[in-house]
Amino acid sequence: MLAFKLLKLRNARMQKKLSQYFEFSMDLSADKTLSIYEGRVKYILVLTDDRLKLQLPAASFRPYVSETGIQGRFRVKTDARHRLQKLVKL
Repeated sequence: MLAFKLLKLRNARMQKKLSQYFEFSMDLSADKTLSIYEGRVKYILVLTDDRLKLQLPAASFRPYVSETGIQGRFRVKTDARHRLQKLVKL
């Protein structure tokens, strides 16, 4: 039982180490943002500063929708399996 707990703890530490951060800029018009806000678009494809393509759930951008659309710099945190953990506006 102790060995299982130690292994579980070590895996949790490895997961933290394998988290990755990506940054990108976004400038979407109000018209394009409306589809996202209404839920008609499921995913958004972005190009990071490191020239990597990320497919992100469109719903995660809803808090950042304004009257003019979605503009700004963003940072994405992913886990070891490349699943979205956090999206923040910088």
